[in-house]
Amino acid sequence: MTAPRTFEDTLTDWLRADAPAHAPGDILAITISNVARIGQQRGLMWRLGARETRVRRLALIAGLVALAVVGAAVVAGALQSTPEPIDATGAFVPGPDRAVGRGGGSATVVLNGRVLVVGGESEAGVCIAPEDSVEIWSPDGSRGFDLGHPLSEARTGHSATRLRDGRVLIVGGYCYTDEGLTLRQTAEVWDPATGEWTAAGTLTVPRSGHTAVLLNDGRVLIAGGTGPDGPDTKPIESLEVWDPVSSTFEQAGTTRDQRFGDGAALLPDGRVLLVGDTGAQLWDPSTMKVVAAGTLREPRYFSTVTSLLDGRVAVIGGLWGSDADMLMRSSIETWNPATGSFRVAGWMNDPRTRATATVLPDGRVLIVGGSEVDFSAEVWDPSTGLASRTGPSRRIYNGATATLLDDGRVLFTAGVGPFGKAGRHTELWDPTINPPPPGLGPPQPTPTPKPQQVGG
Repeated sequence: MTAPRTFEDTLTDWLRADAPAHAPGDILAITISNVARIGQQRGLMWRLGARETRVRRLALIAGLVALAVVGAAVVAGALQSTPEPIDATGAFVPGPDRAVGRGGGSATVVLNGRVLVVGGESEAGVCIAPEDSVEIWSPDGSRGFDLGHPLSEARTGHSATRLRDGRVLIVGGYCYTDEGLTLRQTAEVWDPATGEWTAAGTLTVPRSGHTAVLLNDGRVLIAGGTGPDGPDTKPIESLEVWDPVSSTFEQAGTTRDQRFGDGAALLPDGRVLLVGDTGAQLWDPSTMKVVAAGTLREPRYFSTVTSLLDGRVAVIGGLWGSDADMLMRSSIETWNPATGSFRVAGWMNDPRTRATATVLPDGRVLIVGGSEVDFSAEVWDPSTGLASRTGPSRRIYNGATATLLDDGRVLFTAGVGPFGKAGRHTELWDPTINPPPPGLGPPQPTPTPKPQQVGG
């Protein structure tokens, strides 16, 4: 299988003396596509901790080179491009509007297939007020999103974990207010029977942007994140575990020298793989110790880490490089527990960072968004390594959430869109329907019922 060629690949080969010849017109067509896409998304980037993706200057340079070589005739021909074909089933359809516009936050499937939406940031870039911080939606279509009982503390950048008894654990996070940044060190538990929140202990160190993994024994491992100095600081190396019986946190070891802030995944044997920018480590719940677990073939941060149905762990996309020369990855690597090593297992059609990755019931992975390609979607098959385009989404932005529903559909809640506006809209990706013809979007959403206050 030949990997899909990115803009950087084509430009690099064209500039190399020993590489096969590439038509300048091809370079120009790819350049125009990238400049248009990057320009469209310029200023709409979701905050990426200490770094932000910057417009790749290679695109502009290559555009000038190509224009000089091929002239106005080639420009005119390249501009007459057609939409990229959709080669996988599945399409996005409008979902109900939420009660409150928000970016970030969490969305968790709870008992009876309902979805619990918690926290996030408002249009003003500050945390959603506690009284508006919780929404509940039932996918049976009988009603829209309803406001639930509020959190005790407003927060975003938290983790949300559905426990084995059906409750949902919310941990940590941060909040920007008029007074500045405040890190959350508390945890809360939501009871689906009553809809009420109760205090669930205090972290050993405040953190946000961390990963929470439900262990086989019912405890929850908290890994990574950033600490008291805010989301732009060095990730936390300490690990801690939350006990559902005592509702308390305890220290559970530390990671090693590498930066581990990208993700973690539960393995079939109960251990947890911690993935960082250059490699991985294994955490053993019986000893609470970590050991080295291999090196990534391509270093990356802000990737998406996902457990596959066959026991492997996928590391999808990400960034690499300095602020002045940032590279976005299109490759997907998998870590195999049988070999304890990484290998490149496929490529996406578009480079992405912090995309959503949802494992479907058939084992494929739905990948949506990721900075420069916010609106594109594709389905990656781990058994073949091939990624096929699907969708596309028309209104999902950076900071959106993706939640697999019990019926196999995927609910996407809006993130931050144009001019920093947090959206209220949602979309549903349905694997059973065919996408619209290229260039045509989904129908407009229908009005949804007025939000109501509900208990559960």
